[in-house]
Parts: sequence; C-alpha cells; structure tokens
Amino acid sequence: TMNAFWIAISLLLCLTVSHAKTTATIEGTLEHFQREQIPRYPGSKDVKVILSGRNNKDYSTFVNRDGSFQLFEVESGVYLLEVSSNDFLYPQLRVDVGKSGQVRITKRDDVSSTLNHPIRLVSDRRADYFVPREGFQVMSLLTNPMALMMGMTLVMTWVIPKMMSSLDEEALKELQGNQTPLEPPPTWQPTPVRFRTIKNK
Repeated sequence: TMNAFWIAISLLLCLTVSHAKTTATIEGTLEHFQREQIPRYPGSKDVKVILSGRNNKDYSTFVNRDGSFQLFEVESGVYLLEVSSNDFLYPQLRVDVGKSGQVRITKRDDVSSTLNHPIRLVSDRRADYFVPREGFQVMSLLTNPMALMMGMTLVMTWVIPKMMSSLDEEALKELQGNQTPLEPPPTWQPTPVRFRTIKNK
C-alpha cells in the first residue's frame, strides 16, 4: 500500500510539472547620452517599461536608479516593449517568448536582426512637446481667402477702368442705356397712435 501511495504521489507531481506554464524574465538597462557623450542612467519613478501582448497580457515595471528593470513570469507569446518617459524617447522592440522559455528580441520594424538579452536600450534624443512656429511663406498667401479677395479687388479696380477707356462712344452709350436706374428706397412713415382717456367714475 505504501508503494502504491508513493507511486500515486509521483504521478501527481509529474502531471503538475507537465501542465505548469513555462515563463521567462525580461530584463535590461535604459541609457541616454547627453552632449558630453557620457552615459546617464534614467533612475526615476516617471520612467516605466511596458510589455504589451495579445489577449490582454500586459506587464509593466518602474526603472531602478541604475537604469535596470526586470519583468518576471512573462508567459509565452509575442509582445511589444516600449518605454514611457517624460524626457527621452526610446525605440520600440518586439519580444518573442517561446513555450520553452527562450527569449528573442528584435526591432519592431526589423525582425531579421536579433538583439542581445539582457536588453540595452539607448536614447539619444529628448522628447519635444513644442512645435516650432512656421516662418512667413509667399505661397501661403494663395491659400488665404482674405488675401485672394483683396487681390481680386485690386485687379478689378485696375482692369475695369482700362476696359471702359477702350470702348468707343457708341458702345459706352449703349452700355449706359442698358443699366437700370436704381429705385429710391421706400419711405417709412410711422402710424399715429391714438390714446383713449379713461375717466374715473
């Protein structure tokens, strides 16, 4: 009976291990370079590493003071790794976790080249939230309705007198005769108001 008991326990443990999900740990370091080309580590609570996957499989963690991060117990699947930072921009990576726990990291737009793991993400540009003001352009006047109206008015004030001066006397008299005279506007006369006096009894 004892042998049967231990055999049953062994079979149960084997089934548990076989059905257990294999996970992986995604780790790396964030860096950015300033003008003096000295590596700086963004150790701040405002910097967050997000691993987004399908079927609502999302993992996230804050970056340590030395720039390192770890994402534990990541299940198998395809993920997009991105960094949320207020100061610097980092490239997005694609992370493939196999069923046996192997990790393959590539760029999002280039899956042919494999990157090393642990990850080393370097950002060399700051996040710019301000759009520079555009300078004056002559071509922008052609798309401005007010400028087009003013231009047409100036052209008409110069073209119409030239056209009128080029007409002969007979054509000018005929043109003036075809014009209908303007009628004077109707006069408005107020209607008199009559007041009735009420006598008190």
